[in-house]
Amino acid sequence: MVTFDTSDPPTNFSNVGQAMLTMFVLLSLENVPTYIQAGQEISDWTVLFYVSYAPVASFLILSLSSGSSSIRCRRASSSTSSRRSAPRRGRRRTPRTISRSP
Repeated sequence: MVTFDTSDPPTNFSNVGQAMLTMFVLLSLENVPTYIQAGQEISDWTVLFYVSYAPVASFLILSLSSGSSSIRCRRASSSTSSRRSAPRRGRRRTPRTISRSP
């Protein structure tokens, strides 16, 4: 069990907002060695957490973005196909006749 000394809390996880920001920065893999070193001062289990967090979170973000883009593509293709198959509405044009003068 990892407990924090209340007189000196870790700076990256001192409140919920700071913890969320730290996790987002870790997702971008920026300054990971710095966070791992700071985490190892608290517990050796942080290395396991950081190493497992990066692939899982990256996979989650990738699947969310690919899922939303495929939904957009499907909506766009269905709207263009419905425009092509729908009958045209509006005024019907009559063909012009050419009159021949003798």
